[in-house]
Amino acid sequence: MNSVERVVSYIQDLAQEAPQHIEENSPPQDWPQHGQVEFKELTVSYANSPEPVLKGLSATIKPREKVGIVGRTGAGKST
Repeated sequence: MNSVERVVSYIQDLAQEAPQHIEENSPPQDWPQHGQVEFKELTVSYANSPEPVLKGLSATIKPREKVGIVGRTGAGKST
């Protein structure tokens, strides 16, 4: 019971989280009607590296198009 009392005590001190869904901040039901992501001559480098890791990347991702990023481990996919 001591453990339960301790947990209850900790819970009382926690700040309440914001609700997951706030209706007045929600976009309209039909949003987005059109969408597209476009990269033109994108160049990206790491903060501590003078050499770019991506050079001159151009791509267009059209609405409802699925895209996969592939590469070996450590290739910087998450970057």
